[in-house]
Amino acid sequence: MNVLGLPEATARQIFKYRRVAEFFEGALAEGASVKNAANLIVGIIFSNMDTEEEKELFTVRISAARFAALVKLADEKKINIGVAQGILQKMLESGKPVEEFIKSEDLAGISDEVLESLCREAIDANPRAAADVREGRDKAINVMFGHIMKKTCGKADIRKAEDMLRKLIGK
Repeated sequence: MNVLGLPEATARQIFKYRRVAEFFEGALAEGASVKNAANLIVGIIFSNMDTEEEKELFTVRISAARFAALVKLADEKKINIGVAQGILQKMLESGKPVEEFIKSEDLAGISDEVLESLCREAIDANPRAAADVREGRDKAINVMFGHIMKKTCGKADIRKAEDMLRKLIGK
C-alpha cells in the first residue's frame, strides 16, 4: 500500500493470492500503471472467477506482458478504461493479444475539433440539461455525456468532454 499507493482493499485482494500478485507485478515490470492494472484485475479478471479456488489457481489465458500492453494503451489515453475493460474480457476469453481486438483508427482517438462538434451537438440536442448545468445542477451533464459516448461508441475522453461542455455551456 505504501510503496504502490494502492487502497488497502485492493491491495488485499491482489496480494491475497500468490499467482495474482505475480501476474500483477509482471504487468508492472512491463510498464503498466499500478492503478489501471489493479482496477482491471479486480474489476474484470476477478469478475470471471466465482470461487476463491479459481482466484488461488489464477489460470488466465493471457500473459502479464499481454495484459500490460492493454493497460499501457489506457495509461497513454489511447483508449479509455471502458474500452480497455471490453477488450480485456475478449482477451481473457480467447487468449489473443490486444492487437487482435483494436484497430489503428481506435488508437487515433477523437480529435479536439470532432469532440467540440459533438459537444455542441449534445448541447443542442439537450437544451434542458444544458440549462440545468448552468443553474448548478451538475448531474444534468450526464445526459450530454450519454449523447457523446453513444456517438463515439464509448471512445471519447470523458474528462476532456466535460471540460469542453462546461466551457461551451458557460459554466
